[in-house]
Amino acid sequence: MKITPIDIQQIGFGVRLRGYDRKEVDSFLDTLAQDYEVLVKENQEIKEKTAALEIQLAESRKKESLLNSTLIAVQKVVDEMKQNAQKEVNLLIKEAELKADEITKSARDERLRLQREIQDLQRQKVLFLEKIRSVLKTFEKTLELEEKDLVLNEKRDFKVG
Repeated sequence: MKITPIDIQQIGFGVRLRGYDRKEVDSFLDTLAQDYEVLVKENQEIKEKTAALEIQLAESRKKESLLNSTLIAVQKVVDEMKQNAQKEVNLLIKEAELKADEITKSARDERLRLQREIQDLQRQKVLFLEKIRSVLKTFEKTLELEEKDLVLNEKRDFKVG
C-alpha cells in the first residue's frame, strides 16, 4: 500500500485516557506530511533527471565511439609530426652546437686579445708612473737648487746691506 501526504494528513486516531497529546500528534503528522510531500516531489524529479541522463548517456556513448576513432587517426598524425619534429630538433641542435663552438672560439680569442691589451696598459702605467717620478725628482732638485740660490742671494744681500 502506497501512502500519500494526504493520507498522512487525514489519518485519525482514537482518543483514550492517558493517550498522546492530540495537538502534538497532529503537529507531528503535519510536519511528516510536508516532509513526505517534499520527498515524493524530489523522487519524481530524480526519476525525470535519471531518464534525461540515460538519454544523454546513450548519446555520449555514440560520441565516445566517434571520438575514439578520431583519436586513433589523430594519434597517427601526431606520431608522424613527432618524428618530423625530432628530425628538425636534431638538425637545430647540430647547428646550435656549431654556432656555440664558433662563439666559444671567438670569445677565447677576444679574451686573449683583452689580456694582451691589459698587459700593455699595465706596462704603460708603470712607464707613466716612472716618468712622473722622474719629473717630480727633477722638479725637486730644481727647487732645492733654487732654494740654495735664494739663501745664497739673501746672505749676499745681507752682507752688502
